[in-house]
Amino acid sequence: MTSRDDLPAEVFAAQNAIGKVPGGVPPALTASAPTSRASITPAVDELLGEILDADNVDIVGILPWQCAGRLAELEAERVKEGMQVIHPAAVRYFTPASDVITLYRHSGVMGTLVQRWIAGTTGLRNWLRPLTDDPQAAQTLSIFEFDDVYLDCLVHTSRQGRHTVTILTQLPVLKPQNPQLKSDETTLVITRMDESQVEKFQEYLTKLESQSRVMLPRQILCRPDSDVPQGGGALHHEFRPIIVQLIPHRTLRPANTVSPGAVVAICSPTAHGWAVVLKRRTTTNSVEDFDTLALISERVLEADLPSPLSGPLDADHGRALEDLWLRAGQPSTFELPEEAFRHAAQRELFLSCGLDVPASRLELRGTCLIEREDENQFLGFYVYRLDLVRSPGFDELAYVRAWNLDLQVVPFESLREPGTRHQLNRLLRQRSAWLREVVFAKACGETAAE
Repeated sequence: MTSRDDLPAEVFAAQNAIGKVPGGVPPALTASAPTSRASITPAVDELLGEILDADNVDIVGILPWQCAGRLAELEAERVKEGMQVIHPAAVRYFTPASDVITLYRHSGVMGTLVQRWIAGTTGLRNWLRPLTDDPQAAQTLSIFEFDDVYLDCLVHTSRQGRHTVTILTQLPVLKPQNPQLKSDETTLVITRMDESQVEKFQEYLTKLESQSRVMLPRQILCRPDSDVPQGGGALHHEFRPIIVQLIPHRTLRPANTVSPGAVVAICSPTAHGWAVVLKRRTTTNSVEDFDTLALISERVLEADLPSPLSGPLDADHGRALEDLWLRAGQPSTFELPEEAFRHAAQRELFLSCGLDVPASRLELRGTCLIEREDENQFLGFYVYRLDLVRSPGFDELAYVRAWNLDLQVVPFESLREPGTRHQLNRLLRQRSAWLREVVFAKACGETAAE
């Protein structure tokens, strides 16, 4: 089994930033601190210490994903020692708008820019915002978006009336020939802004705040009684995503609604036959079904909508839904495009597995509808299959296992064994026959080997 110290530095930093530290738990959820790893560099640690000591902090641009994870570690150390740290409400994050960033998708993949933006935003949220269904907790961190592309990171700290501004520049990433090799190389360059420029930056920050808007990550909800289209060839259809509502992400969902999401069955050939990659759900990577094994999945968010539906919407959820309907051409049946599910799948594949795969590699196998026990709520999934590429030159299976130690490789035939079955989440248990016949089969309509 791979240990923490065996991980490449860039892989461990990314896992830190997106809450995937093996065995670690966010400080907001437990009093026990995760074991601290060596600093990125002494200069970066000095800056991160200033952030934790500050009365107020403004971060402009894209926070390097190494920094959020290291902030969580340093904060945990200080809390353990009884030291005071900055309150989440005292931190503001100004970052390029999601629709501006997603313009830089290319060739069907996310690309480095989108990866950095997602990891930075997610890492900051994981550092400052606990995983909870309490809508009040979502207000502790202020994230604003602006209509420009700024790739560096400016950190403005204020403590006892003294202001400092530091520029963090993330150099282009050089891909190692073997991504499993350990490397201590850093790509962050720190520049302190001259005191004569700090006052001018504060004036700029005031203008930026007036021209930015609050980022509202919203989840799309569908109706549970939608008619399923007939036909579809070999695909199995039982869920049609008819949009009915927008709600803030990570808040309680109304009863009698369907939360649409993308599921990816990551399959891989092995020396002992085909296997599936499952994720052990924990408090660091999920909000429910803890301590179960699950397929990679993600809810569809407003940011996943493709053009021409993408773009800033009204802060009022009802008016935002009307805006979406108008952009879609006022359809009589307002259906969520399948491309949105692929975008959600690609986002989670990167966060959970470190993979940025073209959308064309995701093979849609069908849709299914799952009812949550005793809650009058439903989960509607578009289910995809992704076959990993394995070769002596680059082994995707080895890469994803090194990226996230919460991932487990389970042979197809083991899914039916009692020792494994009781660990599976509701989708894998309730729809085992359908998954075996439709998804785990090598091709649509071909039954997987028993």
